Amino acid sequence: MACEKYQKLLYRFNDNELTENERAKVRAHLRRCSTCRKKLSVLKQTARQMPVLSSRTRSKTHSTPKASGDWYSTIDTSIGKIWVGYSTCGISLITLGLHNSIEFEDYYQRRLHRSVRQRVIPKLYVQAVRKAVSGKNVVNAPLDLSVLSSFELTILQCLKQIPLGEVRPYHWLAKECGRPKAARAVGTVMARNPIPFLLPCHRVTPAGGGVGNYGFGSALKRALLIKEGVSVDELDKWARSGIRFVGCKSTNTYCYPVCRTARRIHAKDRVFLRTIEEAHQAGFLSCPHCRPE
Repeated sequence: MACEKYQKLLYRFNDNELTENERAKVRAHLRRCSTCRKKLSVLKQTARQMPVLSSRTRSKTHSTPKASGDWYSTIDTSIGKIWVGYSTCGISLITLGLHNSIEFEDYYQRRLHRSVRQRVIPKLYVQAVRKAVSGKNVVNAPLDLSVLSSFELTILQCLKQIPLGEVRPYHWLAKECGRPKAARAVGTVMARNPIPFLLPCHRVTPAGGGVGNYGFGSALKRALLIKEGVSVDELDKWARSGIRFVGCKSTNTYCYPVCRTARRIHAKDRVFLRTIEEAHQAGFLSCPHCRPE
């Protein structure tokens, strides 16, 4: 129980959002707990590899922070033309499937409540978007999520933990954010993610297996996952068979089937599991990488 309490604070500890007293308590726990030290190490590594999020949030009156300008342009990519809006703080909105500038400007106004005008887009932003849709690690481009609520920011911050080439179910993301009963709300945040591809909502899939829905269509979601190295055929197979986890006899741990640790399990050591209870009954412990519990 103590571990669970401190793990919920690790995100804020890593982002320097705790009071000095809270930080002291977390540091004391980290000296005693190797599991939490490993999780903090993963958080730090993820933060270095993923884009920076602007953590400005709306005031109590929900007013939008003022900026000196919002601009947009289009990027030609392997999946087609992508519309990218950005502010002085970073990339603020990404979408595709629009036909002209008028449509995007209207969409931007409705989503962010700010006007936007055309301008040449920074090369760093172009590189980030093209790498993301090509299944590569994203360069560290800043993101502006200043109009989102603190809950949405927390969810998207946790979303960055899902590694390239892996997927996680909605309830996993809810638990990682310290809101285990908010899986439905997490799904809503994923559906309204203003910066897809860079914030990889396509890596969140149903607990029952398969790829699931996606704002730009499940076919594109499958294509993105395939580019990142995910076997979508396996996801479909797990959905049909009811298998949710894979245990390893040699390490006595169990994982999600697409966890990088699960991929290394030798065939003779594999044990297919349907529930967490079944894993417990077989004596398996939760994998420290994918953390199914």
